[in-house]
Amino acid sequence: MHELSASQQRGTLVLSVVGRVEAGNAPELEREVVAEIEKGSTSMVLDCSRLDYIASAGLRVLLVVAQRINDDGGRFAVAAVPHRIREILAISGFDQVIAVADSPEQAISGFN
Repeated sequence: MHELSASQQRGTLVLSVVGRVEAGNAPELEREVVAEIEKGSTSMVLDCSRLDYIASAGLRVLLVVAQRINDDGGRFAVAAVPHRIREILAISGFDQVIAVADSPEQAISGFN
């Protein structure tokens, strides 16, 4: 189960994900995030500071979202990723295709 909340910071949409992203709820997360892209969000940070777990289906969502935003000329980053999840991003090579920042503020500064 996950929760998603949104806020705006310096013209960037910050989505905070809380809980676990697993095969059963990853499609819902993808729909929620893609809906924000379709509303016109081209600068987005996914705040993972309260993310407890992410399965491979959740990693796929990150990749799909990053590709979609980048294809539209936008910017996407994940931020405040817990150490154990950051290791997964590194081992899988996802940190080579998705920007990873220590905080949402750092990600936003990198966009500007």
